[in-house]
Formats: sequence, C-alpha cells, structure tokens
Amino acid sequence: MKHSWVAGALAIAIAATGLTACHNKSTASTTPATPATGATIPPIAQQTVPNPLPSLTVTSTTFAADSTLPNTTIFNSFGCTGGDQSPQLSWTAGPANTASYAVTIFDPDAPTNVGFWHWLIYNIPPTTTSLAANIPPTGGAGTGTLPAGALQAMDDYGIQGYGGPCPPLGGGTHHYIFTVTALSAMITGLTPATTDAALLQFNMDGDILARGQLVGLYGR
Repeated sequence: MKHSWVAGALAIAIAATGLTACHNKSTASTTPATPATGATIPPIAQQTVPNPLPSLTVTSTTFAADSTLPNTTIFNSFGCTGGDQSPQLSWTAGPANTASYAVTIFDPDAPTNVGFWHWLIYNIPPTTTSLAANIPPTGGAGTGTLPAGALQAMDDYGIQGYGGPCPPLGGGTHHYIFTVTALSAMITGLTPATTDAALLQFNMDGDILARGQLVGLYGR
C-alpha cells in the first residue's frame, strides 16, 4: 500500500512538472522579444535595399560624390535663396532586360521621422543614361528637357518636379541621396500629379533590377 501511494505521488509530481514546462514553453514562444534598451529602428525609407543587388554607377557634372551641393541646386523659398535647379546626372546602363529607370532624391536627415523626398521621376526610357541639368517641374520653365515618356511625381514640397535642399537652420549637414533604379517594366496606372514617393515605390517593388546612388551634402 505504501509503495502504491509513493508511486501515485511521483506520477502526480511528474505530470505537474510537465504541465509547468509546457506552459513555460508556450509562454516563451508567444511572447514577443523586447528591444534592448536604447535600440532604435530606422524609418522604412532609411533602410537599405537587401544585397545582393547589381549596382549602377551614378555621377554628376554638377557636384562630386560626398561634396557640398552648389547654390544653383538649393531651394528658393523657406529662407533659402538658391537657384532651385536640378543637377546633371549620369549612370551606367542597367541589365539587358531594363525596361525603364526611376530617379529619386531623398533626405534621410530631415526632421520628419520619415525623411523628405525632393524629386521623383519614373518611366525614363531604357536607352537613357543621363539627365540634363535644370529640368523644370511639370508645366514650368527650364533649360533642361525631360526624356520623352518620363514622368515626374509629387515631391514632399507638393511640387511635381525637382525641389532643392533647404534644411532647417542649425540642423547640421544633411545627406541628399540621388538614387537611380533600373526596372524590368514601365510603371502604368499612376497619375503623376497624385503620385507620391510611397505610391511610386510600391509600384516599383518587384521590378527592381539594379540600383546606384550618389550622395550630396548641404546644411545651414
């Protein structure tokens, strides 16, 4: 009788231990991890494109890589008094199946938590590997010419075209990322006057073949 009672007690103890272990395992697998103290997650727009991705080489006759952007390219409002002219850009050709290019300018240092988009062009023909300087906003005047078929979307100034840098006074040096993206398709179904960076990038997703970047600097 005594042995029977001990065996029963052991069975109950083992079962309880198993239930506790299962409970702890379940809790561990369903409780999300807590980020380490001080850890930060960059906004989506600042995150880099996963590698490997074929690279394009982007250059400009208007400014050198990682140098200060000239006054001709700086915005002409909000306290800035630049020429507000888009810079000249060139890039190496994309893969053989490139159907179009997109060009964007993004400032990840803008105090908005999501950066600031200064220029968005898409459906640049696959045979084009450069943009002239001073391409005007849609409906505007400038000495440069947008490639045939290319379209300008809305930047964060609300301009359907180029809007130059104009960071806050005392905000340090901002980085202006000029990105050229080779795409495997033309982008259709968008209305340029109502297309912003988020919508354009959503429609580029899945068609990206190669990408290159050039960085210019400016601060006040």
